[in-house]
Amino acid sequence: MQQRKGGRTDPSRWFQNKIGPKRFDSFTWAGANNLRDHLKAHRSGREISRYDVRPGKRS
Repeated sequence: MQQRKGGRTDPSRWFQNKIGPKRFDSFTWAGANNLRDHLKAHRSGREISRYDVRPGKRS
């Protein structure tokens, strides 16, 4: 997925950023819940039941 630059806490942004030994990743990159929210709100993703998950299939 293409990275989206911007403020770290902005839920529409998604990026990995390493400055020397420190990391300043966006919140959507750094946490699973934040990534889920980003995908649903800004990447046309949708949440499905864990019982509907199938390997290799797109819903």
